[in-house]
Amino acid sequence: MLKRVNKELRDHELQPADGVHIKPTLFPPNENTARHSLNAFIVGPEGSPYEGGLFKLFIELPNDYPFRPSRINYLTKVYHPNINCNGSMSLRFLYDEWSPALTM
Repeated sequence: MLKRVNKELRDHELQPADGVHIKPTLFPPNENTARHSLNAFIVGPEGSPYEGGLFKLFIELPNDYPFRPSRINYLTKVYHPNINCNGSMSLRFLYDEWSPALTM
């Protein structure tokens, strides 16, 4: 799992998505599981209703990533049809239609 995550982070560094910044946050493992997570920031795109905004996200990776999807939560309150009031994303492909061929 860490090899895959590191590759995806390197790929993002080489070809970053506009306005997306990702920082890994690794917690020490406990006796049951290691918890791997990322902090991400998205800058609101120019010309959109989100222009000028800075949106913080918390991404938690399951131990069996990429075979199960990560959990993504917006920590910054945002009004968007695909984000619920708790900040969770509600896109089907992130959960029901997830495939290991997809990346973070």
